[in-house]
Amino acid sequence: MEKFNKNVQIKSDKLAGKTKEVIGKVTNNKELEIKGKVQSTMADIDQKATDLKNDASKKMKDMKNHR
Repeated sequence: MEKFNKNVQIKSDKLAGKTKEVIGKVTNNKELEIKGKVQSTMADIDQKATDLKNDASKKMKDMKNHR
């Protein structure tokens, strides 16, 4: 359940960031556009870190099972 909640939070942050970015572009609000880009990029980084953590955990479990 924790992984599901983390994935939902990441996708929510990504969507919110993209929304802010688009609204910033449409309204010519550079600050909002940049904040949206940052939020979206942070969600991407968080997703990659979560993926790496999950891959490492899986590999550790596999190594323990082959002993």
